[in-house]
Amino acid sequence: MTIIGIIALINLILTVSLIFIERKKPEEMLTWIIILWTVPIVGFIAYLIFGGTITIKLSYWKRNKDLCKGYLEVLNKQLQEIKAFNINKGTEKFKELLPMIQFNLKNNESLLLENNEATVITSGEEKYKLLFEDIRNAKESIHIEYYTIHPDRVGEKLIKLLEEKAKEGVEVRIIFDGIANIATKSKFYEKLIKDGGFIRKFRLWGLGTNFRNHRKIVVIDGKIAYTGGMNIGEQYANGHKRKNPWRDTHVRLLGESVGILQYYFIKDWFYLSREGNVQIDVENLEKYFKYKETKEILPIQILTSGVESKESNIKMAYCKMINTAKKRICIQTPYIIPDDIILNALKTAAASGVEVNLMIPLIPPSFLLKAVSDYYIDELIKYNVKVFQYKGYIHAKTLIIDDYLTCIGSVNLDIRSLELNNEICTLFYDDKFTIGYYDIFKEDLKNTIELNYELFNNRSYGRRIVESILRILAPII
Repeated sequence: MTIIGIIALINLILTVSLIFIERKKPEEMLTWIIILWTVPIVGFIAYLIFGGTITIKLSYWKRNKDLCKGYLEVLNKQLQEIKAFNINKGTEKFKELLPMIQFNLKNNESLLLENNEATVITSGEEKYKLLFEDIRNAKESIHIEYYTIHPDRVGEKLIKLLEEKAKEGVEVRIIFDGIANIATKSKFYEKLIKDGGFIRKFRLWGLGTNFRNHRKIVVIDGKIAYTGGMNIGEQYANGHKRKNPWRDTHVRLLGESVGILQYYFIKDWFYLSREGNVQIDVENLEKYFKYKETKEILPIQILTSGVESKESNIKMAYCKMINTAKKRICIQTPYIIPDDIILNALKTAAASGVEVNLMIPLIPPSFLLKAVSDYYIDELIKYNVKVFQYKGYIHAKTLIIDDYLTCIGSVNLDIRSLELNNEICTLFYDDKFTIGYYDIFKEDLKNTIELNYELFNNRSYGRRIVESILRILAPII
């Protein structure tokens, strides 16, 4: 059989997989079938890099099956408790939120965690001060997972600190995305590994290269956790040459939520470890779950999506949250490139009288992202969505629903985050917390310019054509 014949046979198998196994959206499925059969060789290579999902997901589910077993027992117990309405019984606001909580529990296996404390962090300087101090005080373990760890002043400070802790006998583990950190030389981690630290890269090349690990998780001694929108680098502390001032959001957590973040870190570590080289004592996992007891009541659910998800869990949760809003929706995102489901949910909310406020940066992330975002902004302003441009660079990924629900995480409002990336976000079901973050949002508004809709609508036809063409790339940028 010729090479062309072999590729044609493989493409036929991929086509069958697309239709009967992967069950992609009709438009995406049709696009891939056309590509596979009009340009077979290029289509085959492109599909391996950007299209295939099922083999990646199957390998993840297989590796984590044993780890999930104990968690599912806890999950099923809480599902029964929620059905019996045994949590926060009698709270009127909770009764309103119950469908949302139950949805996330069933769809995302996301436990409701009531005993938590949260500190909202809105600058890189503040985050690194707190984070580095907590790392200095670590006694047992430091687990770090970031999309990018830049080899700059901040990154070097972190690695040097981790080297010191590893020498002291503290267990140090780092996960980072292979593609996002491709320019970082292995020498950057050489001494840390020599001192006893462990490193894992999330996929570099090969099948499923289009997947990215965009999560931000730090767990220290199983007692303190960090998650949100910031990676490690000078730019998050106003060190970027062009994108200044830089505005971001992160949270420092104590309480039950720390255990769940630890759980997700260990799941990711297992997935990235070859059999026999896990370097975690599977029989003694309890030592990683020592979260501090807290008397504070702050109900939280932590959601994930990506390789381990059978569905687009976070996207479905975002759609549910948007549809739940009765009064107000406030969004912060560096760019907006939603799929039709989220786009139509926002349009429907705005058309129904819900105040929808969208905050994006005045300084564009890039020409490509700016052009595609403008296409969707044009769609949204027709429905009276208010768009505010932050005078600097807003990198926060947050969502506020009315006065009772706040979402803070790693999720950009784009198709990549909603459909492909490994992402994580935290939902806070609390009036006080939400009003507090809405106050931060209103403070941010003082440093914005509301989009001039008349000027925006006068964009040239050439610009509009470019936006429409580049929109085709939305699923992969």
